[in-house]
Amino acid sequence: MFLSWCAEKAKIGEDIFKCVALCDDSVKDFKSQNRWHDAKGYTPQVGDIIYFKYGSNLSKTTDHIGIVY
Repeated sequence: MFLSWCAEKAKIGEDIFKCVALCDDSVKDFKSQNRWHDAKGYTPQVGDIIYFKYGSNLSKTTDHIGIVY
């Protein structure tokens, strides 16, 4: 939710970063826009939004989100 708030304050717009509460929903949105890069073979750049997976909960794609700085 914090990154959604940041996007709203930066006036980025829902077409670039939708306001969602679940990381998995955000991942689906990035994939549907062909803006998703798998970790393998991609080096994150400053400003990229990155997703993390913790633990063994296989029903979730991601658990946390961050910004590369």
